[in-house]
Amino acid sequence: MDLLTKERRSAIALLVGERGAVDVKELTTRFGVTNETVRKDLIALEQEGLIERTHGGALRAERQHLQPLSCRVKQNHKAKSSVAAAAARLVCDGDVVAIDSGSTALLLAECLRKQPCRLTVVTNAVDVMRSFEDVPDIQVIFTGGYYDKEEMACYGEPAVSALENLHITKAFVTPSAINEKGLFIIHSAYLSLMRAYLKQADAAYVMVTKDKFLVNAPLLLCRLDASLTLVTDSEIDDRTLQRFAGYSIEVGPA
Repeated sequence: MDLLTKERRSAIALLVGERGAVDVKELTTRFGVTNETVRKDLIALEQEGLIERTHGGALRAERQHLQPLSCRVKQNHKAKSSVAAAAARLVCDGDVVAIDSGSTALLLAECLRKQPCRLTVVTNAVDVMRSFEDVPDIQVIFTGGYYDKEEMACYGEPAVSALENLHITKAFVTPSAINEKGLFIIHSAYLSLMRAYLKQADAAYVMVTKDKFLVNAPLLLCRLDASLTLVTDSEIDDRTLQRFAGYSIEVGPA
């Protein structure tokens, strides 16, 4: 597959994720390709589990690879708590902190509630926002956007636009997978917002439990580089740490 095809299919997946549905006619006009090319693109994206084809278009794929947040928050709780504790130690008084959605993000919010510091928290996650309702020293900026009921979070262009004029000092994101090629996520709906978090921040922190290392997910969030700090749990093995020795790594408490 050539680079142009990869970029077009990535753009289609992102568009479907953000809008929920697209039709073939719109895609042919938008990308300047034939109906047959779009048909092949949609077949390929459906095979990757990123969309569901319909007669004359495509829909956002059902969530077959990611359990609802209410289930995930109970799973691997010790490791996620270790990551959250390590991440909370990196936050200082006066920071403007971006926190994305997910179970580890919620645990980070719970840690920050207990820290005696003044913060501004930027988030797209409803449960993260609500964590600070009764904390007077923490101001919350909620991005808004299209609402995802299962994830209890917002996404899409409205959420991205909300970040444009913000100065974020530290961003904390939780990808689905990490390997030598970069950070990966499962659902295209959140791709543009997570990239915006990373772009707007002075410092970016990647919260990953040990089970997310050296595995795959379909969508590339970003390549690994020295500007990222990896935050992981205390049970990560030395062999994995050695493979990522070229990057800054914070390990949480046992």
